[in-house]
Amino acid sequence: MTHPKEHDLALFATRDLSFVQNFRLNRHVRDCAQCSQTVAEYRDLTVALAEPDLEIANWDALAAEMKANVRLGLEAGACIDNTRFSRKNSLSRTNPLSRTNSFLSRDRNGAGPATLFNPRLTLAAASLVVLVSAGLLMRQPRPSQPAPPATEIASQQSVKVDTEGVTITNVYLE
Repeated sequence: MTHPKEHDLALFATRDLSFVQNFRLNRHVRDCAQCSQTVAEYRDLTVALAEPDLEIANWDALAAEMKANVRLGLEAGACIDNTRFSRKNSLSRTNPLSRTNSFLSRDRNGAGPATLFNPRLTLAAASLVVLVSAGLLMRQPRPSQPAPPATEIASQQSVKVDTEGVTITNVYLE
């Protein structure tokens, strides 16, 4: 009999398996005493860990460690070159395009001249132009079709039958 892996039994004990895996392991655990005991141990351990023991925690020591970590982070930040990342340096420039120009003068690795052609940017700009054009075309009114010519309706109609033929007379009123 092949036993499931240990981590699968732990997931089965905490009910964190999919339906199919849970069904398969449930059949095995029902028939295997060794795996059933392992699952019971995992469930007991899960219950024991779910109840926190707050008496062990030394909150003053934890607070002191957190402060030390914050100080260490601030000191590490102070070691970084301030001229490259300083906010004051980036805001003191008079030309707002200077940052853009310096960006365009380098490639992605920061060395050498960059090309101004970016295929993604070009595709995005072309898509935007198409969308705006379509929107403008949809806003313009469609040319109206000329109205069909008015048909005159006779107010009186008379039919006269002679030996010469049939005569239809229509009288139109304005």
